[in-house]
Amino acid sequence: RRSERAASATSVEVKRAEVDAEARRWQAREEEDLRREKEEAALRQLEEQKPPGEDRSFIQALVALRKRYLESDPEGLATCLQTLRAYINNLARNPAEPKFQRINCENAAFRTRV
Repeated sequence: RRSERAASATSVEVKRAEVDAEARRWQAREEEDLRREKEEAALRQLEEQKPPGEDRSFIQALVALRKRYLESDPEGLATCLQTLRAYINNLARNPAEPKFQRINCENAAFRTRV
């Protein structure tokens, strides 16, 4: 009789452990789904905030620069990207300033660095 009760108690403990494990797996799936939904919502919000007509051509150009010059001229690539960052920072800090709204491509510093 005792062995039956012990076996029954062990069986109940095993079932309880299985149920607990399943509950933890379900909770982990729910948390992952929630995290993914939040991430997707944040991306959608960023897309909605993007000005009309904005595209990814600038990012694609930077990626192309990196691919082309990373191996052959890493120092030149670094100089180029630092120069572009300076131009972008100047525009971001002073958006109404006309001298930061255009780049003179004939400028010697621009031609050398970029």
